[in-house]
Amino acid sequence: MGDKDGWPAQGTLDIINLRLNGYTFHVELCTGKQKWTDPRVANVFNKWGEIVQYYSPGLAGQTWQQAADQVVQKKAGMYMLGCSCRSSSRRPATSPTSTTSTSSPARHGCPVRRGEGARRAIDVMMLSKKSPTISKDLGQAKAFLEFFSKGAQQVTMFQATGGGNLPTANDADKSTYTPQQQKAVQLVSSAQRITQFLRPRLAPDFAGPNGMQSFLLKYLANPKQDISALQKTMQSFWDSLPPEK
Repeated sequence: MGDKDGWPAQGTLDIINLRLNGYTFHVELCTGKQKWTDPRVANVFNKWGEIVQYYSPGLAGQTWQQAADQVVQKKAGMYMLGCSCRSSSRRPATSPTSTTSTSSPARHGCPVRRGEGARRAIDVMMLSKKSPTISKDLGQAKAFLEFFSKGAQQVTMFQATGGGNLPTANDADKSTYTPQQQKAVQLVSSAQRITQFLRPRLAPDFAGPNGMQSFLLKYLANPKQDISALQKTMQSFWDSLPPEK
């Protein structure tokens, strides 16, 4: 684990909550319909505690890239990341020691969990309704969106960016996909539910350095602490934030 940037730990919470409590509870928790003081959240932290003991020391000061390097250098045995990390990796994705650090379907790129779908960051092309030149450029803009919706264009971008973000067009040519990429396509295609990565689902202030980032680092520093107290702190912070507009 490398959590210097604040979001990686949120991804682990994301996955464990989906696995233990399912899609509906996870989405309702992220949107305030469920409470962070719920016993089901406590179960997530207790389960997480079984994993934390195996994390490398100094995780709060390490980026995910530095943590991934530990796998490449055989200083760590496993790292759960996502396909999108392939484009940022400094090591060949086909290296026997680096496949888990660059290609495992878990972080942004392509995680799907036992039919409970957990696709994290979903990149899209959109036409802005508030564009100041919308009336003049509407035809060209729609033409570009149609162009980009084709499989050939998506595959070109997929290859140019390191093969991390999977094309979604049905006519995308998958013949050049690696075994990991083919596995990722299979997982995403078979998902019954799709949900975003935890951070963009939360209110920005709650997900930020004064909120969830800080709470999870505090937890990781001492997973045997009073979880109920931590949950109350999280819920109190949520309750103190103004309603989203």
